[in-house]
Amino acid sequence: MVYVKIKSRRVWRTPLIWVIIGLACLCAIPLLFGLRICIANSKTIAQWDQWTSHLSGPPSSWQSPSNGFRPFTSDIVAVSQEGLTYHLLGYKDERGQVVIPPRFSACGERFYEDLAWASDPEQRKSGYINPDGSWTIVVPGSTHSDFVGGMGEFQVIGPDGFPLFGFVNRKGEVIVPPRYRSAAWYVDGYVLVGERTWVGRVLDKISLEFGVSISTCMDIRKVLLDHAGRKVSELDWHRRSP
Repeated sequence: MVYVKIKSRRVWRTPLIWVIIGLACLCAIPLLFGLRICIANSKTIAQWDQWTSHLSGPPSSWQSPSNGFRPFTSDIVAVSQEGLTYHLLGYKDERGQVVIPPRFSACGERFYEDLAWASDPEQRKSGYINPDGSWTIVVPGSTHSDFVGGMGEFQVIGPDGFPLFGFVNRKGEVIVPPRYRSAAWYVDGYVLVGERTWVGRVLDKISLEFGVSISTCMDIRKVLLDHAGRKVSELDWHRRSP
């Protein structure tokens, strides 16, 4: 028996079994939450796999480039803010002629939808350039992702030190704010992203505090977004699916 004493000095006797049941219920709450997240993630990923089953690999394997431009490494050496040295990159055409002079610290392998991602350390810009080297879109933070499906991915560093992903359209408008911890490419107007749950936020704090990395199936919630950045419900999945 467990005795509980309160201010009135009245003593209640609580059977130990009820205490055990109460503790078990408290422990079951996060487990049920995690099970719900895992099941929902499995359904969302399965739906995404069904929609993208005709594709394989990154966009370079299923999207045709806009031109024959390829990046090249120059002899020009630059120094990063961290004190690291690197060679500036530019672009050459199919004949080997320089079409975009070297000025990038990093850039895309090909142009897709007439755009290539690039980072210019001197101008402190990151985004998407035209074939003539001019900027079409300058993103918040940085990008290292090809322009696919009319959308460009970018990332910023969140207040907890972890990267957050968002998307811009061809006009440079932020359609999906940078609040997702993972992101795929837009395919036929939809994209699979991962948003942090409260469990994930707790694990992030533990990781920062103790320097350990902990990952579970319930720290990320998988979500499908449409071309306007809206979440797609399961009912909409079935309306879209053939």
